[in-house]
Amino acid sequence: MSHLHNNTQINNINSLGINGAKDSNAFVIREHEFLFKMGDQLEGIYRVNSGSVKIFKTSEAGNDQIIRFCMPGDLIGLDGLADGFSRSTVVTLETSNLTLIPFKSILNKDLNRDKNFDYPDFIHQLGVNFNHDIEYSMMLSQCADRRLAWFLINYSDGLKKRGQRANEFTVPMKRTDIALYLGMAVETLSRELATFCKRGLLKKYLRNIELLDIEAIRNIANGNEAQQAQEQKQQDIAA
Repeated sequence: MSHLHNNTQINNINSLGINGAKDSNAFVIREHEFLFKMGDQLEGIYRVNSGSVKIFKTSEAGNDQIIRFCMPGDLIGLDGLADGFSRSTVVTLETSNLTLIPFKSILNKDLNRDKNFDYPDFIHQLGVNFNHDIEYSMMLSQCADRRLAWFLINYSDGLKKRGQRANEFTVPMKRTDIALYLGMAVETLSRELATFCKRGLLKKYLRNIELLDIEAIRNIANGNEAQQAQEQKQQDIAA
């Protein structure tokens, strides 16, 4: 049984659904509450309308690995499409507004019957999730500065797509969560953030971040800076 409907801190609200219509499947869940856990049977997938959540898996040894942070527009619980059970745990990072999209709405052959289900948006989000998983797996093999830059650029780009400020924002996740997500020690993350600040790439205060040179950070994320440094080194040797 999903933890969702047993959670006393969830309140149903009359909110905007996926297509902008009033949606009785929308609800509010407070910060640091479980939406569902690994092994839970799911009733459907969930769309984040506002707020944010983290998704993580726990190994047999009891170690957690954060695999994604979800923001407004993202879908949660897609792994349940396989057999109806979750392979991950979802916890809110802040008070969030979500919409439940029942599996029957997704599997309904006559998709026009359910006005709260946007099939093109669903397919688009499947592609977004797939691309994220590929980028994430590749990113984990990179050096620490590229991992941090990748995180900052992805977060910034997500804000821009939602019409929000892309260069100045407050991250809802703790530094320990970001470190877990990026596969590095908290000390390493703190050191890289300090280096970015010294280089004039960003300013930070607690969870408030201002990106001062987005393109330079993007170059680091893409590995362009390292390539340019290597080319310059070769030129210096040749000279």
